[in-house]
Amino acid sequence: MYNDINNFLDKVQIETQDTPQLLDNEVMINRYNHMFEELSEFSQSNNMSDLPGCVDALVDLVYVALGTARMMGLSEKQWNECFNRVHDANMTKTYGKVEGHKFGVKKPENFQPPNFDDILPQVNEYPIEGE
Repeated sequence: MYNDINNFLDKVQIETQDTPQLLDNEVMINRYNHMFEELSEFSQSNNMSDLPGCVDALVDLVYVALGTARMMGLSEKQWNECFNRVHDANMTKTYGKVEGHKFGVKKPENFQPPNFDDILPQVNEYPIEGE
């Protein structure tokens, strides 16, 4: 799937990075808006009881999200490793009554979020002015 997304980005000449990094703010806003558009289409399809529309919107949402990851320079290997770490962290969550949470999924007291330090570069994304 990741290779398919990469082929599409190449075909339509959308720039991708060679190493993981944030994109220019304007590009990120565009990607965010594109994902929001797909999420809105999913909601609209659901409101119309349109199963094919819901599925199409979900696939488009994943397509745009993976495309954004590729644009940000994540390789398929890096993406898969990050996904696996998020999945492993999620698998430590439990089901039970949780106040204010509709689905009852909760983090254990010793929950450890995924660590990507060995995959992503360590950069100061929000430098303090004057440094």
